[in-house]
Amino acid sequence: MKRKADAIDGEAPLASNGNGNGNAGSNSAKRRKCPYLDTINHQLLDFDFEKVCSISLSDQNVYACLVCGKYFKGRGKTTHAFTHSVQSSHHVFINLQNDKIYCLPDNYEVVDNTLKPIQDALRPSFEAAGIARLDENRILAQDAFGVSYLPGFIGLNNLKNTDYINVVVQALAHVPPLRDFFLANQMGKTKSLLVLRFGELLRKMWSPHNFKNTISPHELVQEISVSSKKRFHVGKQNESVELLAWLLNELHRKYDGSHVTHVLQGSHRLKKTYRIDSLPAYLIFHVKRFTRNNFFIEKNPTIVNFPVKNLELRDYLKLDQSLPSEEDLGNM
Repeated sequence: MKRKADAIDGEAPLASNGNGNGNAGSNSAKRRKCPYLDTINHQLLDFDFEKVCSISLSDQNVYACLVCGKYFKGRGKTTHAFTHSVQSSHHVFINLQNDKIYCLPDNYEVVDNTLKPIQDALRPSFEAAGIARLDENRILAQDAFGVSYLPGFIGLNNLKNTDYINVVVQALAHVPPLRDFFLANQMGKTKSLLVLRFGELLRKMWSPHNFKNTISPHELVQEISVSSKKRFHVGKQNESVELLAWLLNELHRKYDGSHVTHVLQGSHRLKKTYRIDSLPAYLIFHVKRFTRNNFFIEKNPTIVNFPVKNLELRDYLKLDQSLPSEEDLGNM
């Protein structure tokens, strides 16, 4: 039964060796040049969406057409990808699970160095040396439309009242210890989809290989909605600080707190003000935007200005009383 199922999905050894026969295990089948590579349209490729077949909605064995960008299941003769390749004359597909690229309907794997940018856009990866230089990088990257962007400083699309999610992700993406951990992709075999989706989005944000200069956080937003039981859901406005507290707690609980919450500790709330017991290496400020009652939700229009550099927190820091004051230091 397993062999039959494999054949239906197109993963059985059915590949062309030049005469329409042969098997996928042969070297020629895995390294054959594809005459249709010039039909690939990078501007239509979008790997941000959920990896499901556009017809069957299956998430198993899904391929992306590199000509039109649509997702289809399988590559065997009875699959949607095969049918699409015949009906639309679109012949180049990438497996969204293992990054292998195939030519259909002949069904052989294409190995070509010119396809590496597509694989990098689908699944960005980082080496330790590159991660260490991220904060010093000033080299602009270009998307498929020729628009320049600086990796790490890239926009996230608002999926209908999900701007508060984008704010939290942008803030956490610029906390180096947290960012570096997820960019290194050392989560092991974690089964938490929330951890995996968060890491995938951070790697896309810092990647110089994106085909667009903005990213749609569909998969992370969907997983946040599922994991929070729709507490944070598309179309439902929320406060960023509530999501931040929930997200850090979930990442801590579902993976390893030593890599997540230790970088954002040190403050507690005192009535309507904040007092910082000790200055953390990284500090995220939140301004409450909405006031709710039984009748309406009112947005706070206050504009807050604060210095980007040389931010002085002395007035909000619980200083050791034994330390000398500025006046005492001046008299010394």
